[in-house]
Amino acid sequence: MKSDNIQTPKNLFIKNNVPAENLFIEALPSDASFRSYERISFSDKSVMLMDSSKEIDSILPFIKARDFLANKGLAVPEILARDIKNGFLLLEDFGDNTYTKILSVNNSLEIEQDLYKKAVDVLIHLHKKDYEHSFPEYTQEALMKEALLLIDWYFLILDGNPLPEKIREEYTAIWKDILRRIHYKSSCFVLRDYHIDNMMILSNRSGVASVGLLDFQDAVIGSYAYDVISLLEDARRDVPKEIVNNMLHYYLNNMPELDKQKFLTDYSILGVQRSCKIVGIFSRKTIRDKNNKYLIHLPRVWKYIREGLENPIMRPLKEWFLKMDVPPIRSDQL
Repeated sequence: MKSDNIQTPKNLFIKNNVPAENLFIEALPSDASFRSYERISFSDKSVMLMDSSKEIDSILPFIKARDFLANKGLAVPEILARDIKNGFLLLEDFGDNTYTKILSVNNSLEIEQDLYKKAVDVLIHLHKKDYEHSFPEYTQEALMKEALLLIDWYFLILDGNPLPEKIREEYTAIWKDILRRIHYKSSCFVLRDYHIDNMMILSNRSGVASVGLLDFQDAVIGSYAYDVISLLEDARRDVPKEIVNNMLHYYLNNMPELDKQKFLTDYSILGVQRSCKIVGIFSRKTIRDKNNKYLIHLPRVWKYIREGLENPIMRPLKEWFLKMDVPPIRSDQL
């Protein structure tokens, strides 16, 4: 659509920072957040408008994480203009060559594995860096709060009623004990939403800088395993088991400083924790935000939970799910 002349804060921001006539503004598909993006085209150029006006608190963390990643030699959009007060950023346009688009039109396992290898190379590059930081830690309390999203929202979808407080306390106590067993608690920079929807291939760049990163405002300091899980246990697509196994092997081979068993313990714990969080978020989107488009992904996420519960360290949680007869964690499905 063409830009209009209504003097809203957003239109004024565009007018003051894109001094061109006949702008064409295209709204891009949004994800689960309240943040939105628009491509502004003019002449033979284009830029991206990030609209964080509905979640202004995320804009400074975005800038901070962007600058951090850029200083580490990774590809993040350049900030061309900013309006912190109203929640707008004008960003470099990385184009349309997204991981999601590439994989949607190509079913070659070789190409798919090469893309995932590039994404893992970014994590290896980032995880080998020694650096000073001022990012929040991914604390046990934060992880616990996320795990509770399942119990607070998924059960509302099942029967419309919250669980009794005693049942919630049982679930909480089990998770507290499990989360204490994470080994690499504050070890590296964690992007948190590291999956193919947030990555692009930049053909004019090489090495780790050929992977464009788009979503990182929720960055924290946590376990090496978290972003590896985000990539390989994708809530929105099935990653071939061969690629999952190859990428885990590749990552660990290139991170010899890590204890393999400690890493895999973190991977199991945080994999289930993350999937419980996602079930809760997708359920909340359905109930609170009247947006049920994410429910289609729940069977995949529950599959990750079922698989993760097979690790002996997760046995108390598996028994809790079985006792509660939580679909689809039932004895005839395990």
